[in-house]
Amino acid sequence: MLAASLQAWAEEMVISQRAEPRSLNPAIALDSPSRESIRLLMSDLVHINPDTLKTEPALAEAWRVAKDGKSIEVTLRRGLQFSDGVAVTVDDVLFSFRVYQDEKLASSQRDLLLPGGKPVRVKKLSESKLLFEFSEAYAPGERIFDSVFILPRHKLQAAFEQGQLRNQWGVGALADLAGTGPFRLAQYRAGDRAVYERNPFYWRKEKAGSRLPYMDRVTVKFISNADAEALQFRAGSLDLLSRSPAKSWEKLEAEFKGRGYQFVDAGPGLEYHFLFFNLNGSESVTPEVREKQKWFRKEG
Repeated sequence: MLAASLQAWAEEMVISQRAEPRSLNPAIALDSPSRESIRLLMSDLVHINPDTLKTEPALAEAWRVAKDGKSIEVTLRRGLQFSDGVAVTVDDVLFSFRVYQDEKLASSQRDLLLPGGKPVRVKKLSESKLLFEFSEAYAPGERIFDSVFILPRHKLQAAFEQGQLRNQWGVGALADLAGTGPFRLAQYRAGDRAVYERNPFYWRKEKAGSRLPYMDRVTVKFISNADAEALQFRAGSLDLLSRSPAKSWEKLEAEFKGRGYQFVDAGPGLEYHFLFFNLNGSESVTPEVREKQKWFRKEG
């Protein structure tokens, strides 16, 4: 569910997150707040459109999947730059896949890049083309590139070679960040907010040729409580309220519908929720709990 004001956000949009990101390092970030923040800062080669679920060009302007499904030739866009103005090259892509496939780093993307249990082989064909080779035909094809964000070699290679990449790009590392996303991190105040400013080197343009994004800033407030989030929306401190709990929906709609606000039910999302059950026995586990643990071990 989404409740949004009709005001024009020409300069800034203020939104909220229920928790702070733990890291801005795409190679190790696992939690949703971190991944949401990283999507503002980084881009992938090929992107899956969440509305159509079809693949779309991103940093790669084109790609060609071999007939046997065992390789993909990718062509990078010309003139790509990181948010610090440094050019994005084929070598940055090669470096990024070295990072994501590094066994010691154990990136969350690594399993996806192991078709048939073997790493994807990446070859440089030219200054704009790469070849990705699989050990066997791989059904996902170009979809493997979605959310595998391209990293700046000039910023991270030294740390990677020293085995220190996991410690890079904590939430306070403003000076070291460089990405290819629509925004770059301008300010971070722990426990309060993160401010993202427009990336002047962002690669995406509208049909008329103007460089995106339209907005100058996105401010993300960290508000852990849903009721506090609704209160700030009522007070005008938030421009957009997402993931509104059902109990707040009718109250907000009745209060704001006649004041120029639009309420939209966006339908089912791609988010998921899950529970973990610890089935490891220990001396502190009572016989009663140990007996109930058997419920989750039964097959059939």
